[in-house]
Amino acid sequence: MGIISFRVLRDPKISDSVANGISDWLRQHGVDFVIDPTIDQKLGGSHKWIRHGEKNPHWNRNRCEFLSQLSRLVVSAAKSGLFEACDRAEFAHMAVNMLFLQEATVLGSNRAYYLDVLTGRTCGWYKTSLIDPS
Repeated sequence: MGIISFRVLRDPKISDSVANGISDWLRQHGVDFVIDPTIDQKLGGSHKWIRHGEKNPHWNRNRCEFLSQLSRLVVSAAKSGLFEACDRAEFAHMAVNMLFLQEATVLGSNRAYYLDVLTGRTCGWYKTSLIDPS
């Protein structure tokens, strides 16, 4: 099972209606989802964002707004019919190149990192999903 996570910055005045609209759309399309999952829910362990109501000084407003824009871009690609696996892989490759990074995965593990081609430094060690293609 693959997991997709996206961030929507909801204005507190209309937060419930936005969450309901997203829920309705996901339900209509048969997507297994949780909005703002708690750690004890089925998808709680896959939550990679700041949990609802919590704060993290690293993830300031600018970073969150950028992630929100990225989510809008993904939704736009899906609406435009550009969401097949090969399209997504091509866009991911181009985005990594635009950010002057090279992705590397460690064979036989679920770990990946990026090489910053501007500085030569490695960034992050990210857990990836290993999906058996058979």
